[in-house]
Amino acid sequence: MERIHHQTIKRALLREVDRALWNTYHQNLSEVLNDLSIRRYSATSKPTADDVLRIIHTSGLFTAVGDQRTRDLQDALQRLESGTFGLCLRCGRDIPVAVLERNPTIRYCAACQQHENNRW
Repeated sequence: MERIHHQTIKRALLREVDRALWNTYHQNLSEVLNDLSIRRYSATSKPTADDVLRIIHTSGLFTAVGDQRTRDLQDALQRLESGTFGLCLRCGRDIPVAVLERNPTIRYCAACQQHENNRW
């Protein structure tokens, strides 16, 4: 994937994190990040998506929350860090950027998702 797509996908992932935090903690992402003292981790006045994702991943923010959405987000953050984000977990093919922008927690390409759905 091109670099611009990486940033777009990271922003989409952050939007999902924001929604999950809003629903789970009833506050917005900026309040949580202030609690995490993001300014001390970032020398810039406005942290990048990479800074925010790294802090969220290393903070263990989602470990205390047991709902499926936060587990999906935690899994997506781990795949992003390991370099497997955007690859189908079943066949290894690229998941289209447009699909990842709509749902950054998706794990499978369309063909493999259909196979997963039919398993149940």
